[in-house]
Amino acid sequence: MSKVGRNRSILKAVKRDRSESEKLMNLLDAWQKEKNPWLVVTGINKKRVRVRADEYWGSPKNGFHMGKNDGTESV
Repeated sequence: MSKVGRNRSILKAVKRDRSESEKLMNLLDAWQKEKNPWLVVTGINKKRVRVRADEYWGSPKNGFHMGKNDGTESV
């Protein structure tokens, strides 16, 4: 196996070992830096849908709001 192949498998293993909270913190950090990452959320009929962070959380300039920012989400 070449050096590149070995490094790739190590990187994949490191990425797999991240916890859900680490993944969410990375997404929040990117969103706060206005990079607008993709999120995977549960949509209608329990299907997983990819949406942009600005569409789901709103603009990072306005602060953090969990869930949709249009007021339709109940607490």
